[in-house]
Amino acid sequence: MTGQPPIAAHEAFKQFERDKFSLMAQGYDQAMAIVTSQVDQAILDAVEAGYGKQLLDVACGTGWLSAAAVSR
Repeated sequence: MTGQPPIAAHEAFKQFERDKFSLMAQGYDQAMAIVTSQVDQAILDAVEAGYGKQLLDVACGTGWLSAAAVSR
């Protein structure tokens, strides 16, 4: 144990996770989104995305697919 109260340890972990995710998201966006966004339209076609269709974006990277869905 670290001797920190559970709340303080939890808050420290949340801050650590937030900071590291922010650093990783930039690299991911630059490297992977360029490749994966090439299939956005095919994915949206497969789920018949369009006006009035509700979609749920869960853990889908930095939002390029969601942005493509909104623009439809």
